[in-house]
Amino acid sequence: MLAYLLTGSKKYYALDVVEHTTLKQNVKLLDELIDLLLSRTDIPNEDEFPRVHPCLKKYAFPSKIITEHRMMGQLDDERKKYLKTNLLQYKTLNKELSSLQYFCPWYDSGVIAKQSVDMIFSQAVLEHVDDLSGTYKAMHLWLKSGGIMSHQIDFKSHSTSDEWNGHWAYSDFVWKLIRGKDTYGINRAPLSVHVDLLNKMGFKILSIIPVKTFPSEKYTNSIHRNQLAKRFNKITDEDFSTSSAHILSIKEG
Repeated sequence: MLAYLLTGSKKYYALDVVEHTTLKQNVKLLDELIDLLLSRTDIPNEDEFPRVHPCLKKYAFPSKIITEHRMMGQLDDERKKYLKTNLLQYKTLNKELSSLQYFCPWYDSGVIAKQSVDMIFSQAVLEHVDDLSGTYKAMHLWLKSGGIMSHQIDFKSHSTSDEWNGHWAYSDFVWKLIRGKDTYGINRAPLSVHVDLLNKMGFKILSIIPVKTFPSEKYTNSIHRNQLAKRFNKITDEDFSTSSAHILSIKEG
């Protein structure tokens, strides 16, 4: 979020269902990001964050995009003061004038104007969304024609089983007991569910980068297909073996 605002984005909408934001921490992060941009520090690579996907071809600072000339107007004292004010007073500032808007909880697509957004981005979020159909529909409404969506989705069991895909072995009843009243537990939807919804809502998928590995220090292995619960026993081999995926899509028309 902060990196977007520091590198040229005019407005950022953040959506959540449970408030996690910490104002003091956000201001500290803003200062740290400014220092990284001013020093033109390289992007942290796979050695520092081995579980972060998708992997990049290059981790050098993107100097061709984030030029020194472009940064002059984004990192001056007036701009930094403006962004800090936005962070600290986001609940009381005029929403039309503020560069940051935080909606929590959000359940209504009307929180953002139709066809007003250039890009939608999420990192390890959509596996926690129960109403995927409604969420993709809302994103289609918000996005401008030609707008881009980038979603990295984690399909692993999130430690609800010893195996990375063991959550697909539980019956719906057992899964209900496991989730309990957890507001943002995982939805267990495999890759094909997201692909089908994107196609149904009118997005054109530009690329899918699947990940077939899992952290061995966290999970023992994979379950066998004959262990799949009835709800999942017909999922494709691609679904069964995909532990996460990055999906890039565009709104056409």
